[in-house]
Amino acid sequence: MADASIYTKRGDGGQTSLGNGRRVPKSHGTLEVLGNLDELTSQLGLAKANLPPGESDLLEQIETLQRELITLMGELAGAPRSGHGITAASIEAMEARIDQYSPCFSQLHTFVLPGGTVASANLDVARTIARRAERSLGKAGLPLAVHQRYMNRLSDYVYAMARYLDFREGIARQVAAGIQKRPPQNRDKEAVAMERGRSVSLAQAKRLLEELEEEALRQGLKLVMAVADASGRPIAVHVMDGAFIASYDIAVNKAFTAVSLKMPTKELEELCKPGGSLYGLQNTNDGKIVIFGGGVPLMGEGAVIGGLGVSGSSAENDTRMAEIGEQLFNQVYPQGELA
Repeated sequence: MADASIYTKRGDGGQTSLGNGRRVPKSHGTLEVLGNLDELTSQLGLAKANLPPGESDLLEQIETLQRELITLMGELAGAPRSGHGITAASIEAMEARIDQYSPCFSQLHTFVLPGGTVASANLDVARTIARRAERSLGKAGLPLAVHQRYMNRLSDYVYAMARYLDFREGIARQVAAGIQKRPPQNRDKEAVAMERGRSVSLAQAKRLLEELEEEALRQGLKLVMAVADASGRPIAVHVMDGAFIASYDIAVNKAFTAVSLKMPTKELEELCKPGGSLYGLQNTNDGKIVIFGGGVPLMGEGAVIGGLGVSGSSAENDTRMAEIGEQLFNQVYPQGELA
């Protein structure tokens, strides 16, 4: 059992060993850098543990950073560099992620007050530790150029992740505020419907699309129409002859947007303009959020049970046809008749 002990007694004299076997004082600059990086790795773990539900992609990104930092600590401690070490590709991957998140905070021109969410606050602490680690790295005279660049970009990356989480929290608050404006009896119905797992059915979706196509033909429109279920997944897509190829994805995404944000897509246009409270929203969710007209939520028992997306004409026509589709759905399936 003695071999499994975590203490060695070799550091009791104020010295310790680096990865290459060299003995140095515990006040050595290399150890200060390693301590900062160890603290940073742990702080990232705290941020990871406090991520909101559904942020699996961000969780994977943070874990990648933790693994890279462990590799970096090994390299700085004297371990041989391997093909899996810190490279220019590591830096390029971070830059790509920063570019992905930058629309979420492109209008920030002042210092950010940390604390928007627990997870973003933890990331802001991680950012300051990353800066300290970068300073100690230079002071110790250790870094390869790639290490210095990596640490400099790392703090920018962590900042971008924190601002993304604040941005997502802002979206959640906007949606919650919209729901709160509904009459209490409607909110109660929504809770009941959600508990029952209510969702628009395939039969309902097919009948709605047939009715809506007849109206589109009368108006000489060539549309793509999509219906999503209560989780935002497409369950039926109807492509009229001659409709634009691009309209397929747009219609599907409009239906998704209407369900996920529980509002018509035309209402997002003002909110997402520069200066609007949700500016940059369209750059989230892998580009699936649509901020112009043509998407409407489908209601049942006071709850959003699906979404309709229409694309193929002007924004005005798409909006009008989506609203007609919403009316058709309510006529064929009045509130409370969702069997």
